[in-house]
Amino acid sequence: MNFIESFKSAIYSVRANKMRSFLTMSGIIIGISSVITIVSIGQGGKKAITGQFEKIGMDIINIKVKTRDSNVEKRDLLTLNDAKSIKNKIPEVTYVIPYIEGFCYFKTEDQKREAAVGAVTEDFTKLINLKMLSGRFLNKNDLESGKNVIVIDDLTAMKIFGRMDVLGEKIRISSGNREVNTVVIGVCENNIGDLATMFGDNYPSVGYFPLTIADRVLGYTDLYAMTVAVDDMSKAKEISSRIIRLLEQSHRNRDKYIAEEGFKEMDMVNNIMNIFTGVLGAIAGISLLVGGIGVMNIMLVSVTEGTREIGIRKALDTKNRDK
Repeated sequence: MNFIESFKSAIYSVRANKMRSFLTMSGIIIGISSVITIVSIGQGGKKAITGQFEKIGMDIINIKVKTRDSNVEKRDLLTLNDAKSIKNKIPEVTYVIPYIEGFCYFKTEDQKREAAVGAVTEDFTKLINLKMLSGRFLNKNDLESGKNVIVIDDLTAMKIFGRMDVLGEKIRISSGNREVNTVVIGVCENNIGDLATMFGDNYPSVGYFPLTIADRVLGYTDLYAMTVAVDDMSKAKEISSRIIRLLEQSHRNRDKYIAEEGFKEMDMVNNIMNIFTGVLGAIAGISLLVGGIGVMNIMLVSVTEGTREIGIRKALDTKNRDK
């Protein structure tokens, strides 16, 4: 039996056993596709998160409070005055950005959505490269006068209002028993991109309002952290120590602060994402193995059923190479 006859025989076998052939191909296609898809999702998530770090830059130091119990929070271990003091007393610091993070609800006449919000200053755009699609970001006047204004991202605009032209629209921010009416003054591009789209409706709405109205909106003014940009990261460790000493002297508290360099945080995130991708790949590999076992089983059945055909060919005195 030459190659052409073998090929014709194989095609005939596939046509004669359509369901078996379909299941065999399905096992192979689904198994390989699952591996490719899961690994791609992991790599895509890693790329999106890494991209955010690259936008922020690695020449930063994050200052945080170690202990977050109720007694410590009342002492205001990180304040706006601390931010000004760090900027004025440490010449290597190019800017300081204090901020507060929180979760609340955005409400309109017919919508109520979970939201991740940031109480920030006008310098926040130095930390996060926000692309404004319409309107403007917060300015110094908004903070000094304590205006009830908010900047939302494009996904939030579409989810809540179903359109992008939302300047002047009102959003009630609900946190606990507090509700504050705010006016939309700007719409920015969502920074997470495809990662946010992947989560769909499960991805929370995003908004930024003046740091000076944090108490009114969230009910607390304890700074979550400060991001400090420096002009020379080779001195990051020394500068971090000086910042911590300054804070300890100002608040008369020792061992309450922690400084984290930007590149170290990126390494940590990369390690976590590598583990996450590896686990997903292993799970997909197991599914591929199970599918492969099913394919092998079908092939074994095909070989067993082919024994009769071989016997017939042998009875007809067919040469071994033609079987």
